[in-house]
Amino acid sequence: MSQTPAAIDVSDDLPPRTAWLAVGLSVLLAAALLGKQLAFWQIPSRDACAYYLPIAHAVAQGDPAGSQHLVIPPLYTWAVGYASRFLGTFADPQEAAAIVLGALCTLLVVPSVYWVGRLAASRRVGVAAAALAAANPWIIRYGTGVGPEAMYALVLTLAVAALLLYDRRPALWPLAGTAVLAGMAPLVRSEGVFLPPLALLVIVLLGWRRRRVRLGRQALHVGVFLALLLVVWWPRLAFMRQASGWYVLDERMLALMPVGGVDIDVRRWRPPATLNMVLFEPPRLPRTWGAILSEAFESIGMVITPGTWALAAICLFHPRGRPRHGVAQLVAASIIAGQLLTVSTLTMHPRYVMPVAGIAQIWAGLGLAVLAVHLERMRRPTWSAERPLRICRAVLLTIVGALAVWSLLMTNHGTRDAYLKPMGQWLGRQYGPDRVYVSSPPEIPYYAGGLRVMVLTPEVAPGASLDVLREQICRLPAGSVQPYADFILAHGEEEWCPPLSRAIRENRLPSDVLLSLGPYESTGWKLIDVRKFLDRAGSLPTATQPAPGR
Repeated sequence: MSQTPAAIDVSDDLPPRTAWLAVGLSVLLAAALLGKQLAFWQIPSRDACAYYLPIAHAVAQGDPAGSQHLVIPPLYTWAVGYASRFLGTFADPQEAAAIVLGALCTLLVVPSVYWVGRLAASRRVGVAAAALAAANPWIIRYGTGVGPEAMYALVLTLAVAALLLYDRRPALWPLAGTAVLAGMAPLVRSEGVFLPPLALLVIVLLGWRRRRVRLGRQALHVGVFLALLLVVWWPRLAFMRQASGWYVLDERMLALMPVGGVDIDVRRWRPPATLNMVLFEPPRLPRTWGAILSEAFESIGMVITPGTWALAAICLFHPRGRPRHGVAQLVAASIIAGQLLTVSTLTMHPRYVMPVAGIAQIWAGLGLAVLAVHLERMRRPTWSAERPLRICRAVLLTIVGALAVWSLLMTNHGTRDAYLKPMGQWLGRQYGPDRVYVSSPPEIPYYAGGLRVMVLTPEVAPGASLDVLREQICRLPAGSVQPYADFILAHGEEEWCPPLSRAIRENRLPSDVLLSLGPYESTGWKLIDVRKFLDRAGSLPTATQPAPGR
């Protein structure tokens, strides 16, 4: 009767000083690659200008009403806002604070990945995983962006480490660390809501697996975990109870709950400095599993990186390559799966995969360790004792070098929209601050120092979109601001109002409704005088019937 081959032991005697020296070099590599990001920094875009920076500005100004939002987790914006108080010499302190915070969190991810690898297997595995994480082009790309991705990646990685510590020693202090980190996750990004129940389930299973935690003590651990969660969440829950009437972390959760008769007005979710939302958004069709899997294959394959997948395959598919510490691998895999499944129905965009990219590197480290042991067992008499390790070291350095080159060649986040920042600043100087813009992208009004009327994606049949736009503009509140918007910012390629976009493409806009964009006339954007537009809108094509082929 055949027996299963014995598992390869990947433990080693790599000296701690050598391991930490290698981790330090990995941190320096990440810092150098982040330096390239900073040197070629472009522009914070979309949610950064719509939500994160304005909310952080309110935090920095001590504005309690504007320091939280119904659908934006508060921890990242609080950190940026308070940090910006020390960076007042910069032109945009909040943007500078966000960049510094993102870079710092990215650098901390590297030793955190080492720690996970060390707890999962050995120092050698941790060093390899940290080096691969330091050069990962997607971790670097989002490392200096204005957004919570880097902070969220750090929280998830530390949560895995805390769970592995609890597995080694089921004491209160690793339990407390796990609870605090699990509570922080949904306060950094909304999809982090998967982590608290998953972490609690893992804690219960770990205690039950080795029966090192008696039933009474395990009940105590569960109670401590839930109590710490409540402490971490209470400020957010108190705000949401007052703002929405429900004890939830994010008002979008109400759309998924049978709340019975509660009318959720999505206009309450509009960003700061936004007067109104013109809703052209069609009902979203359910995403097919084929589309989800195709997108997942592309994003996960690229963000985890092909080199990591190749090394992980050695660990997972070698007949004797399934190393010990399988529980640690299951814990890490459960966190990765939880993140990917939570975002799968929305999108598998690389920025949603990046937070778990560092954790995934432990399988690459395990693959290298398995390869080293396998080469040692195949060692020829002519080989020196160090030959297998040298081969593995060369493989690791080759992959890290290729990833570093990839990171250097990858375009910075926001490169495509870089011109929107100086364009917005020019508008602010030319037409003054506090003007009201009807605009789909938030960058131009943000840098112009103005207010915004937000528009969303086009309806399937664009017949009434121009009438809806006119109606929404006329409904803007009077009082401290003028009752109408000042400008409409539109582009022929942006289909948020199809009749207007078509008029721009066909050059059919009356010349007297257009205002000067100065040096930015060639960008394709049009600055439209709202009052004249409302008077002349009847001359634009309204397309009362759906366009052909729709």
